[in-house]
Amino acid sequence: MARPFSTVDAKRIINEHKETIEKLSAAEDSAESYRSNIIKASDALVTQEVLKVLRDIPIEEINRDKHGFRVKVLRN
Repeated sequence: MARPFSTVDAKRIINEHKETIEKLSAAEDSAESYRSNIIKASDALVTQEVLKVLRDIPIEEINRDKHGFRVKVLRN
């Protein structure tokens, strides 16, 4: 009985399979890298927005309820 495919065909398919696995692995690594970059960028944006809000709040507001925070050094 003859083989339905040759050895060359089998080797070609094996090589294509290996290349596909490598591409999938690279795509997974890229996705993780993108995810990490998005998290870093969003954290930086949140920090930037918080600082914008805090700049507009007078330092006296920290000790508005007289809980013992000393704000003189911060005010100066």
